[in-house]
Amino acid sequence: MKRLRARPAPASDRAPCHNALRAIRLPLSPRPSRRARRALLAARRPVTPLRARVIRNARLDLNWMETDRRTLTIAQRALSTLLAASGYFDVQRVWLVTQRDGVEVRLADIGEDFTETYDEPFDPASMRALFAYAQRRMRKGKVWVSHPPGVG
Repeated sequence: MKRLRARPAPASDRAPCHNALRAIRLPLSPRPSRRARRALLAARRPVTPLRARVIRNARLDLNWMETDRRTLTIAQRALSTLLAASGYFDVQRVWLVTQRDGVEVRLADIGEDFTETYDEPFDPASMRALFAYAQRRMRKGKVWVSHPPGVG
């Protein structure tokens, strides 16, 4: 049976961590369409502006919460914080890629002004409150923002 070994990435693919725009290798569009777009731009021909919409069905701010000094509650809080931070950094990564690639981006999330809490997943009362919150934001024209919280 043949054993597979992981090989390190070539030096040309490695980027320093401080240069986030180069470290991200995620393309937003297939390579042929990017080439065609660059050719049109080089020839000074009109191109359709690129737009991206990111919807995050969660809050992007990390909320402070007092935690009991018990192993299980500390572990639950740590996992909750880890998942929230992961979602936040996913949005940051997408935003950085769109900025690098010249894509207009708009972000919608559950803002810090939504204070409703829920006791169980898929609680109908909480879901109605969240829907009403989104409707209020839509009517005020505050659904989309151009950058994630803490940036710009």
